[in-house]
Amino acid sequence: MKKAITLLACIAALFGAAATPASAGAPSALTVTLTKTVGTTPGVCGTESTITVAPGTTVYYCYTLTNDSTMTAELHNLVDDQLGNLLESVEYNLLPGASVNTVALGITADAVITTTTTNTAVWEVCARVLIPSGRTAQGPVQFDCSGDMASATVMVQAPTTSTGPSSST
Repeated sequence: MKKAITLLACIAALFGAAATPASAGAPSALTVTLTKTVGTTPGVCGTESTITVAPGTTVYYCYTLTNDSTMTAELHNLVDDQLGNLLESVEYNLLPGASVNTVALGITADAVITTTTTNTAVWEVCARVLIPSGRTAQGPVQFDCSGDMASATVMVQAPTTSTGPSSST
């Protein structure tokens, strides 16, 4: 609940509008899908959500958000439980049916992996909803907010030990 209050406070600060969800208690009309992938090439979205690497490998996470609704998603927050805040109250118009990823937004989300790691991200978005005249509302503009969660896993290979032929002296 704290995250929702923080997001609504950010909305109020950015847009100067009522920090109240447009449909309190009702399902959101704004729907999004988050996909998280991981790879070993910088500047490119990986294609897998689980990979195996050698210890000490730098991996690059990519977060792709698709707007599945008929509303434009305007305000974005992206938090990864291992990497922290990647987007915080960022204004970006994600049109209905469109997708955007962190690589395209210029965000590098990398980590040096020494142990098997699974991390989970949440991408939250909000869209402005104009309140028709004559309707009771807490302000002329309210917000419809939604979000999705996705995870990726990087498994670390066990080190290989080579045993050569033993020599006797």
